[in-house]
Amino acid sequence: MTSMISLLVASLAAGWTGIACAGRFNDAGNLAEAVGMLKMTEHVSTVLRDQCVSEFPALASFIDVELRQWRGNESAVLEQVERRWRAFERDGLEGGRILADGVRAVRSDLAFIARMDDDDAGATVEDYCRRSFRDLAAGAWRVRTPTAYRLLEQEMAAAP
Repeated sequence: MTSMISLLVASLAAGWTGIACAGRFNDAGNLAEAVGMLKMTEHVSTVLRDQCVSEFPALASFIDVELRQWRGNESAVLEQVERRWRAFERDGLEGGRILADGVRAVRSDLAFIARMDDDDAGATVEDYCRRSFRDLAAGAWRVRTPTAYRLLEQEMAAAP
């Protein structure tokens, strides 16, 4: 199971940006995949926040508000994801390596965006940063990955 989650999470990280999957988003097929997807989303959002703010300090307040809104809206799901992720790690999942693979994929996508049009690269990356966090706060991941959320919420509802 660990290798399946590792492969899935690494591939989903590239989909976080929407580039690698050409506008299509993978959704979870089971609870382990749902946990991996949401854990990767949470982790990548933190890394992306730091990278965007490093390049565009004026975006810090906007990004922080959007990130807080998303985390607040999804607090119950994110807490469930964290509990499950810790259990997976106790069972041998190499969580740190998996998340690092995801971060590398997202950074690669950002570098690709920056090279797309050298004249407007800064504006393109800045727009990407804005859209990413605006979409996150607006609940875009619930729309893009409804099965992942459904599986996690079903598990939460069934818990004693």
